[in-house]
Amino acid sequence: MTTDFRIERAKPEDLAAIQTIDRISYNTEHPEPWLEEGLNDPEGYYFLAYHGNEAVGYCGMYHITSKEPNFCKISTIAVLPDFQRKGLGKQMLQKILDTAEQLGLDRTKLEVGTNNVNAIALYKSFGFLIEEFHEKYYDNGNDGYIMWRYDALKSIAIRPETPADHRIVEELTRAAFSTPDRIDRSEIGCPLEHFMVHQLRLRDGIMDLNFVAELDGKIVGHIIYSHAHILQPDGTKVAVLNFGPISVCPQHQRKGIGSALMRQSIALAKQQGHGAILFFGHPDYYPRFGFTTSDKFGITDKNGNNYPAFMAMELKPGYLANASGKFIESDIFNDDLNREAAIKYDKQFHS
Repeated sequence: MTTDFRIERAKPEDLAAIQTIDRISYNTEHPEPWLEEGLNDPEGYYFLAYHGNEAVGYCGMYHITSKEPNFCKISTIAVLPDFQRKGLGKQMLQKILDTAEQLGLDRTKLEVGTNNVNAIALYKSFGFLIEEFHEKYYDNGNDGYIMWRYDALKSIAIRPETPADHRIVEELTRAAFSTPDRIDRSEIGCPLEHFMVHQLRLRDGIMDLNFVAELDGKIVGHIIYSHAHILQPDGTKVAVLNFGPISVCPQHQRKGIGSALMRQSIALAKQQGHGAILFFGHPDYYPRFGFTTSDKFGITDKNGNNYPAFMAMELKPGYLANASGKFIESDIFNDDLNREAAIKYDKQFHS
């Protein structure tokens, strides 16, 4: 059922109405003290939603100017129980995004409880992506997500890969890695990464960390994680994650799609309880996500070497503190072992 609502900029004298909505919506004895501050903050933008003359919802945002680039931070969206599931949340969220656009802001941040599945679905439908996971983020002990929306990526959706995606993902991966340098190193006239993706689905890959990025309903990116371990001198194995291949189709590269895949998958890996990620990648790109060289943790590659492209990141603080040893990844990533099988598999991609 569609209900007519009117959304207006809130004024300081609307504080009591907003506090009432806040108390009823969140079932709290005392409304949040920052509500009054927000109404009087020059960087705050609060709105009241009316049904007739009754105030039935409110929302708020801040224009954050203390960081560059400036961005919009959504503080809250609340609707009285009798008016929920009638489209008001969508209307208020759109009001906030329209206001941010008028202010020239192209980035919007919000926080949401991981158990608030309806709100998360709403935010994703507006182009928000999960970027961080925080355990016991709220005062009540609930976990939380940090989600961001970038206007340049507002049409991007990230979801788990399905069997129907397999061929498309492999074609995308093959195209993304068909660079002269990679083909020269492969020594077989084509990359091996699409074969790696195929094999990782059969063994060693982690299907709960296997995602595609869609743009306007078309798959344009992919990332998959796999099981790996650190072999310590005493023979103990410390479980870690490896990731890759990560692929973005050539015509959509350098648009933030790879970063979106990285940030959301890292957040979900952390939520799933994994301890650390180790991998080989570009040392000028991946530190932005929190990676550092593996020698910081006393970890080498399988041959005992370290170099800038060999990186690590803890998902649990201190997880790698006593995990020195050699990083062992799946043999699926060993070109020497897989060239012959990759050549045979690649024949099906020839037109």
